[in-house]
Amino acid sequence: MQTQRTFLLLHTRDLVRLRFRGACLGLAWNILQPALYLVMLGLVFSVVNRSNYADFVVYLFAGLVPWRFFEQACDAMTASIASSAVFTRGFRVPYFYFPASELGAQLTDFLVSFVTLLAVLQIFHASWHLQMLILPLSVLVWLLITAGAGLCLSVIFVFFRDIRPIVQMGLMLALFSSTVFFKPATLSGRAGHIWLTVNPVCYWAALFQKPIYYGVWPLPVDWGVSLASGVGLLVLGTILYRSLRHKFYFYF
Repeated sequence: MQTQRTFLLLHTRDLVRLRFRGACLGLAWNILQPALYLVMLGLVFSVVNRSNYADFVVYLFAGLVPWRFFEQACDAMTASIASSAVFTRGFRVPYFYFPASELGAQLTDFLVSFVTLLAVLQIFHASWHLQMLILPLSVLVWLLITAGAGLCLSVIFVFFRDIRPIVQMGLMLALFSSTVFFKPATLSGRAGHIWLTVNPVCYWAALFQKPIYYGVWPLPVDWGVSLASGVGLLVLGTILYRSLRHKFYFYF
């Protein structure tokens, strides 16, 4: 068991290192990439949302940074079990360690970039709110959601390799149909209100947007829907993993 835990820690560390091997800027990309992404998309979507550019960049930061963590972690975790054959055939380690390692590597990237970008936001005269003290709890809830979704995808991908492009398209659709990019006022009308009510991503995003942008505490419904999403996905992923793990070897 101690050997397996050591493997998990070392494999997570190596995934972080390999991501920046050969890059001159190394870990600086953790700051530059999301910062440039934020600035460019803020310029485009501030026009679409008819908002002040500096104001909208702060709004976009609050939703996009955790979403990028979720999106990139899900993509990395999807193929993690299927690509683990080189390890599992020569070293006895549980399959779920591989999506766990990918999740740990992506979480490391996210925390570094998030803390740094909070400071960068001062360029846009962002305000600091007392409610931002709740952000560590928001991170934990997003981590739970991501762990559940990534585990489900990593198991399904072993048997259905076509799922990866489908998931990528689904994530793009979820992104552009939620409050991660668009302010609630943009999705006006009865249909827009209903969609905002039933779309769980809007509640996930609220855990960051309300403390950072609006300066208010997330509502109980925001926590409830987000926690239910995370727990539900993690339970589903665990059921899939335990019922199908004995078949993984035959699909590598």
